[in-house]
Amino acid sequence: PPFGTANSRSFSHSRAEKKRDMAKTEVRALMQDAKMGKATQQLYAQFFYRIVDIVNIFHLDNVILASFSPYQFRVGGDYFGKFYNHFLQTLHPFKGFLFSAGEFSDVNSDWGITFSLYSNESIFPHNEKVNVCEFNQGAIQNLFTKEIRTVNKENSLNEWIKSNQKLNKDDKLLGADKDFTAVTSAIKPVKPNDRAVYYSDAIGYMYFIGNDVEHSDTAVSLFSTLFKSQHGIVINQSNLIPSLVSFAIRRSANFQWFNGKDAFYIDKDISNNLLSNRAFISDCLIFSLSQYRSSYQSSLGINSIPEGYPEIDNYWFYLPSSIMSKLYGNIKVSDETRTLFSQEFRRAKSSEDTPIVKLLNSFGVKFLLSDDSLIEIELSKESSLTNEATNMLNVMIELFNKTWKYRELAVKGHPEWSLERFDAGFNQMYRLMTQMIDDGD
Repeated sequence: PPFGTANSRSFSHSRAEKKRDMAKTEVRALMQDAKMGKATQQLYAQFFYRIVDIVNIFHLDNVILASFSPYQFRVGGDYFGKFYNHFLQTLHPFKGFLFSAGEFSDVNSDWGITFSLYSNESIFPHNEKVNVCEFNQGAIQNLFTKEIRTVNKENSLNEWIKSNQKLNKDDKLLGADKDFTAVTSAIKPVKPNDRAVYYSDAIGYMYFIGNDVEHSDTAVSLFSTLFKSQHGIVINQSNLIPSLVSFAIRRSANFQWFNGKDAFYIDKDISNNLLSNRAFISDCLIFSLSQYRSSYQSSLGINSIPEGYPEIDNYWFYLPSSIMSKLYGNIKVSDETRTLFSQEFRRAKSSEDTPIVKLLNSFGVKFLLSDDSLIEIELSKESSLTNEATNMLNVMIELFNKTWKYRELAVKGHPEWSLERFDAGFNQMYRLMTQMIDDGD
């Protein structure tokens, strides 16, 4: 069957519209009537649906379907679950192998294709195992055997975060009312869509597309406010820890062509084990704060925000307000930036510690300010931080200490970075370090 989906995250609006029309077929209408869910957007799923239809309408027996296709429809979940259950009522897999799409001429090698046999006869036993193969030195070689595991919606990682989330309708904010500011990256605030919804008790937002390994590297990010494209999860106190765990698990997944369509599975036992493992959670927390390619938590002030929209506070900031107010109380800046830094001193003085600071405190982390105005960490004997998490946190503190003296320079050179803000996030400091400071320093 042909491959193609009506969804697109990368095309321009006009091209995305054309791509969306690609799936508008008679078969899609039949699938929608049968409530086949999001799978209706996939052309190959439409072909499979029509084949199953033909088998059933004409009461065919001894049917064997031989097909090249992605194996994603066989992992189920929210996207393909209803469709694959429908498929299995007529046909089941009994043999197949998986190989890189790059074996075909001029095709990207980053995704896998199965050649699989399906039958409606019980003489061929149902089998979800496939051989993973490659063509090497003039021959097809078996690398290993892989089981394609179906993950039900209720056992998927993205549903697990939502199941732990408690949203209060009374806290709902609407983009049309200018109640909040959205972002397209760490430092690019925009006006939210009129229909966009956020919540006043939100800590932040996690862009979180799908539940597979393939999208983990490109479609999982953390923000301090609503991400304009949405397709994600509002984070508040109720689902903060599940969000940290889910972010770290997906971002640390090792994507290869033979596992890209694999879905993340979690059940009650795994959930209980994860949520009771304080060392693991603290690892996930530090990882989530310092993943420079996707930790886009930031604090944005008047030099960045569109007129008429509120500033963005960073509820992911990891240092105590008391320490930040002391630093801002002692800082010496020019007349040009004194007003900005004075405002931040007052804001730090009146701010509570963020949920992240409180979580770090519960893990046995205490922050100190030395006589020479350097921040240090002190761990209690009961601290749950692993050596790796401790080392990373020390590096984050070193990053703060070494970039602190360059804050005024950054404000003058790049006011849109909002680095006068006391709760400027990791991405903002990383930007300062990599784009402004000489290599020698």
